[in-house]
Amino acid sequence: MALSRLDLDHQLDCLRGLHADLEEHFWSRIADGAAVENHRYALGVAIGQLSQRIACIEEIARHYGSQTLRPDGLAVDEARALERALEVLDGEFVIEDDLAAATMWSRVRRILSAVDDLLVAAARAIPALDADETRPAGRAGVVVALARSK
Repeated sequence: MALSRLDLDHQLDCLRGLHADLEEHFWSRIADGAAVENHRYALGVAIGQLSQRIACIEEIARHYGSQTLRPDGLAVDEARALERALEVLDGEFVIEDDLAAATMWSRVRRILSAVDDLLVAAARAIPALDADETRPAGRAGVVVALARSK
């Protein structure tokens, strides 16, 4: 099934939630004293990279003036990658106490890779139009009150 619309507002909410999950893990490891310096540093880099990608997606939404985009010109493999990325980004980042470090870093890489797929697709997208196909979806019409002159 081809993805017809991309809701950046929803995706940004998901990304901010994942960012908060990573931050929580970062601070819980410090509070526990369980994290070594390299682990904290690497997790901090991942959090910073996610922050930059969130800022890029916010910039894309500002550029198009719409939170709803229509992916344009995606090849079949790109469309599948985007759908998989959206599934990854719809989840949570939960770390169990007994989770192996390699598994945790695999999850972090998967999140960053998914955001990259979203970012590239969103940058190439076009604004989705309302049902009347005259203006971008999510952009309110401008109403100007006319003042009566005397």
